[in-house]
Amino acid sequence: GKQTHRVLLNLDRLHPGLATHILDEAYGRIMSRGGIDFSEREIVNVVILFIQGYRKQLYSHLRGALRSGVQRVELANVLRYTGSLSSLDAKSVIRILEKINARGAPRPF
Repeated sequence: GKQTHRVLLNLDRLHPGLATHILDEAYGRIMSRGGIDFSEREIVNVVILFIQGYRKQLYSHLRGALRSGVQRVELANVLRYTGSLSSLDAKSVIRILEKINARGAPRPF
């Protein structure tokens, strides 16, 4: 999406070659494994990031989940069901999800 270039630049500022490593390993190797499809992996990512309290990364993966075809209501339900496990407030994250959705559904992959 539009933010990909900025994210990759920020990663390379942290450590030269980090962006390439993440693209090759996280997306090239891990996200493309068999067993479950990409949208299901994005739901898992959303849950993990939500529970661990990683708000910035969660925002990106909420967008990614929507882009991969996950329905907004499905994401909202996942956030509600796992809310008691997170340091983040499910209602505030659902509001972020609503804002993402209000801007228009992110362009599919």
